Amino acid sequence: MNKRFIVEGMVCTACSSSVERVVKRVSGIKEANVNLIAKTLYVEYEDKEENQLIEEVINAVNKAGFSAHIDTPKQTKKQASTKEISEKETNLKPTTKTRIIVSFIFVALLMYVAMGHMIHLPLPSFVSKEESPLAFAVLQALLATPVLIVNRKFFINGTKGAIHLAPNMDTLISMGSSISFIYGLINIILIATARGNQELINQCVNNLYFDSAAMILALITIGKALEEKAKSKTSAAIDLLKTLVPPEITILKEEKEIKINSEDLKIGDIIIIKAGEIIPIDGIIRKGSAYIDVSALTGEPIPKYVEENDKILSASINTDGYLEIEATSTTENSTLSSIIELVKNAGATKAPIQRIADKISSIFVPAVLLVSLITLLIWLIVTHDIGAALLHATQVLVISCPCSLGLATPVAVVASIGASAKEGILIKNAAVFEAINKSNTIVFDKTGTVTEGKPSLESINPVGVSEEELIKIAKTLESKSNHPIANAIMSYNKNIKEYESDNHQNIAGKGLSAKADGAEIMIGNEALFNEKKIALDGAAKSEYGTTLYISKNNTFIGTITINDKIKETSKEAIAKLKSKGIYTSLLSGDAYAPCNKVKEELGIDVAYDSVLPEDKERIVSEVEDSGRTTMFVGDGINDSPALAKASVGIAIGEGTDVAVNSASIVMLKNDLRDVNKIINISKRTVRIIKENLFWAFIYNLLCIPIAAGALSALGVDLNPMIAALAMSLSSLIVVTNALRLRKIKEEQKWKN
Repeated sequence: MNKRFIVEGMVCTACSSSVERVVKRVSGIKEANVNLIAKTLYVEYEDKEENQLIEEVINAVNKAGFSAHIDTPKQTKKQASTKEISEKETNLKPTTKTRIIVSFIFVALLMYVAMGHMIHLPLPSFVSKEESPLAFAVLQALLATPVLIVNRKFFINGTKGAIHLAPNMDTLISMGSSISFIYGLINIILIATARGNQELINQCVNNLYFDSAAMILALITIGKALEEKAKSKTSAAIDLLKTLVPPEITILKEEKEIKINSEDLKIGDIIIIKAGEIIPIDGIIRKGSAYIDVSALTGEPIPKYVEENDKILSASINTDGYLEIEATSTTENSTLSSIIELVKNAGATKAPIQRIADKISSIFVPAVLLVSLITLLIWLIVTHDIGAALLHATQVLVISCPCSLGLATPVAVVASIGASAKEGILIKNAAVFEAINKSNTIVFDKTGTVTEGKPSLESINPVGVSEEELIKIAKTLESKSNHPIANAIMSYNKNIKEYESDNHQNIAGKGLSAKADGAEIMIGNEALFNEKKIALDGAAKSEYGTTLYISKNNTFIGTITINDKIKETSKEAIAKLKSKGIYTSLLSGDAYAPCNKVKEELGIDVAYDSVLPEDKERIVSEVEDSGRTTMFVGDGINDSPALAKASVGIAIGEGTDVAVNSASIVMLKNDLRDVNKIINISKRTVRIIKENLFWAFIYNLLCIPIAAGALSALGVDLNPMIAALAMSLSSLIVVTNALRLRKIKEEQKWKN
């Protein structure tokens, strides 16, 4: 069983690791995963009373210094508008704004007092450094105090983390600021008790770090605010999808139109969708026809024509016409809802490269505390200067940044998943990015994947009659049938209408007969015509598809060949894959001839014919065992074992099985070219993750030794304010780099 919680107060991976660690200690919890970007906690638990589990998890999170509440995915009556979501991306929380304003007002005054004398800014004599050193120091302490108070969350969360042996980024920040402030207070006491010792007074007044104590908090607050604004953009795709469910729906009840709340809709209700309205559920059209915009689901810009008995998916928009749709889902279990859950859940999974970063981050804060202590001791032993020792120890605490290390992977993953969802590509597991990057083989199911997956009329071969006459007779015979072959014939050239007919008969397993236009007509297989002893002179037979023979008054008049056509885009898609050096395979239940024809026409490397569904998983397993990292592309219904077995399973289809199939990725557009998009998205995502990890590691490797004073002898040094600024900028750089995944120009989007 699973539950999802919203967790507030996390700022870095050290925080998320702390939450995971304390929650895993709760009895009955099997697994706990935190999504830092979405601020969610997913727990998997054994059989346990639900309310008790929720209470225990929330208490555990609260004790660790954070706050948690259960996430309720139920639809709300008022959905956020696109404008509100846009404002959410750019606006700061009121409390954050207050903290920033108060911090910078008092920091500006503090810097004027502490450093104004360096550029000869005037100060009243009663608080000047030279004439009133004690008042000068006390004024700085008073100006720094409001900054510490408005940013007290750092101290509260940091202390809680330390008490529960789960130190986090707030622990480092609060310790750095506290040490600077406390050291300043000690100097105030020394100034007050110096008793005319001018040398001691001068030394103390030059070692006040109240400005650093306040500036650390101010800079990190603004850095975190900018970082939060950037991170909020990664989840905008989910928020925009939620706006596609209108708060009210019009249904037809007792021949009257009535409005109901969207969450009150039941399966079987008939909803009315007029021009310009969003279709909020999955359903079947019972009346009307229209062109619908499916771009929200598939990214496909061209509207799709639908009519009676067509299936239709939620989040489509009726561009014209009038539709009455029988609901086959509610708003809470529609395709759109499944997509939203998929995108949310994908962000909770962790790529292998992220797990490495998480392990490093989980020990990073304790390691930094140890380095800071060692720095303090070394400086005291070598220089006997407590001021210099505290300064460098504080710099180590402040400049250390597990945030950038922890954000490197998840922010790129979430940005990529959101951008992919806009393209109609639903990625269900973050681990697939690396798996795709390593893949060198793609195995395709044939029917419905590289082919259309439904019978279509391939060739018409009349003998002694016109092509139109042959089709007209064929349509007359098939007009009373619901067989897929009949549908293929009836959908061909709708301008050709069938004859008036009667006396329709089904010849079991062989064909159909009827009377029309004063003649006996018949359609069927070769066995039927041999049985009726009708000569098949001039018959064109295809070894690749199903050949149907047609007669009029017991005279053979031609054949029609029905086949599962190759999709128009398949050849281009496979050519691009092969240009990347990817080995391609084809699996089919068809006989050798049709399977080999598809293989040859598309240039696929190897084909397996006459494959039973249970054999697909075995073949994929054999390919994997041979050392090839494999992607399997299938229709997501009959191919579940193979989809699950492959390193990467990609389901292709209309999305009706999005929530239940075994694939790692679902492509809502029935277009194999999206496989190339997936590969390019993955390569770009992994590249940006590696760039982020590089910068995060380099930052810490370079900055921590400098902060500790390793280059002080060369005159290269920092101060706590510069350290705080560098720490904030490092996280911001990582987030901004990851957001490049969302800002690819349309004409350059994941080409080839």
